[in-house]
Amino acid sequence: MMGAAALMMGASFTSCSNDKDLYDPAANAQKFLQDYQAAFISVFGQPAANQTWGFGDAAQSRVTRSVFANGNEWAANDRADCMYKVPPVLTDEQRNVVIKYFQTVKNPTYQDPQWTNYFIQQVYKGDPQTAGAKSPEQYNAADGQTKIVGSNNMDHLAAINGDFVDHNNNFNHGDCGVYDNVLNYKGTLTTVEETYPVNSGNEYRHADKINLMTNSTTASFGYYNSNSSVRRTEYTGLVSYQTIIDRLGAEANCLNDGWNRSFMGFDFEMMVGPNLFQDRYVKLSDIPGNAPQYIWDGERVVKWYDVTYDANWQPIYTFAEGYDEFIKINGQKIPYLITDKNLYAGTRLDAQNILENITQNNLKVYRDYSEDVKNVECLNLPIIQAAFEAGYYPTEDKAQTWVKVGGTADGYYSDWIVTLTEAKRYDNTTPDPTTKSIRIMAEDVAANAGSDIDFNDVVFDVEATFPAGVETVNTVSITIQAAGGTMPIYINGREVHAELGLTGPNAAKTMVNTDAGAYADGVNYFAEDVPAPAPFDLTIDGGISKDNFLQDVNEKIKITLQREGSEIEVIAHPGEPTAKIAVPVGTPWAKEKVNMSTAFRNFSTWVQTCKPTEWYKFYDADMVIK
Repeated sequence: MMGAAALMMGASFTSCSNDKDLYDPAANAQKFLQDYQAAFISVFGQPAANQTWGFGDAAQSRVTRSVFANGNEWAANDRADCMYKVPPVLTDEQRNVVIKYFQTVKNPTYQDPQWTNYFIQQVYKGDPQTAGAKSPEQYNAADGQTKIVGSNNMDHLAAINGDFVDHNNNFNHGDCGVYDNVLNYKGTLTTVEETYPVNSGNEYRHADKINLMTNSTTASFGYYNSNSSVRRTEYTGLVSYQTIIDRLGAEANCLNDGWNRSFMGFDFEMMVGPNLFQDRYVKLSDIPGNAPQYIWDGERVVKWYDVTYDANWQPIYTFAEGYDEFIKINGQKIPYLITDKNLYAGTRLDAQNILENITQNNLKVYRDYSEDVKNVECLNLPIIQAAFEAGYYPTEDKAQTWVKVGGTADGYYSDWIVTLTEAKRYDNTTPDPTTKSIRIMAEDVAANAGSDIDFNDVVFDVEATFPAGVETVNTVSITIQAAGGTMPIYINGREVHAELGLTGPNAAKTMVNTDAGAYADGVNYFAEDVPAPAPFDLTIDGGISKDNFLQDVNEKIKITLQREGSEIEVIAHPGEPTAKIAVPVGTPWAKEKVNMSTAFRNFSTWVQTCKPTEWYKFYDADMVIK
């Protein structure tokens, strides 16, 4: 399905002898959709690519709460959103076997426990003095002298799932800050004996460095290099405690402590980022032996500011006339690395051994064009090209030293180790049921360029109640508030006008609770102040999930229209013109023929930028119905 509405095949055909005379409901519905999308963009502008119309997506539904830094609330027994079992301090025995695993097992397979709420505890910050490690956990800097400890250059631990990035800003520098006043329960895993008081001081401080993530992801994790501001996820290993026991045997049985932990290690890789470069680029005059005036390309001599082509007639070196122009390799200037070579690791080559270490190339650059031109060789453009294309960058004036940044990752994920523990709640105190609700406003896809788009053709509320411990329910409650559409409109097969109590041949043509009196014309009718009927229940195939409530409402509570023999299903797709939006229950809706951007002054801006997020709070009271 695509666009503002998903098209459903109707079965309304006319018997005729010519195929051209057949009525095609799908094609007709497609035309309605295209006209509506064009009208939407002309009125409100092009939707933002990440616009989800109030229904959110897997990433956006998690944004409301990620890092839960208030340790004095984690186990609060008067908060239904807390009451977490905070995992205990790791023992030295547990730490040692986990460190041994990551220091001796290469490239462990990533095992996603698929948790959304979990604790992160610090286990180990890489130490080059650790005995028995197969990884050095320190690396040679580009100056050839300094040793770089990988964990000192690992920042911004983040949980990542596609575009969703959940940065735990307390985990940096291969370590974690200390949380004061972590509230926990004294007792077993299942029985509460005593609660720690809130803000109780050092006596009750958790001895480990720990943080809580909620509504997050364990799909993948990554870190920044301190000096490159580039985040990668391919240097992460996450395994269950059982995997470590299976590998190390009885010495790892201490990990089977009932907390079902996973352990995560990171492999340090020095990565290239913008802040590793100077704002300075290699010039022609940087080449030793003064600026060459001519280039021998194997067949002919050309002036250095001419364009030289490769075998596919693509330009290799380009210059502008002048003595001191920048060299460009395949259209790119060559930046110098920062002069502090002790800040980054990598493979270092001097100019004289670049060619023999990287490639062989017979193209030479000369200072003069003369009979002995081949005897006046200097550091030439092919050498520079070979180095640049192999990932090397110059570090010194005259491009004499080149470094390929990186190469530190060795497959041993021990530079930084943490443990993840699913955040579970005590169940001896039964929290109140959770109720989730949303208001849906929809269009009947009848708008075209220049017409109003008021999103009041059907307005209804959806409510779902999740008893304690229940994550999915099969029944939701629907309350219809308004119907500005003048055609049959259905909510999972229940016709809207009929649910509002209208009967007779003109029922589906009657506008209800949209202040439509001025627009009744003998074909369309209106009824005002119709009380909202009692809610009716809908049974939802597959159920509605508490964690994915908005997505499920969008996808499983179906609005369908009957228009000119075509059946059209309305569904909101991210980044595309929509005929359905979600707002909080209690939000007013636009009166009949009042454009949404007139009733809600920030609507168009929200469409195009996703801001302000609470656009529905800013409305003209004379243009809406509360």
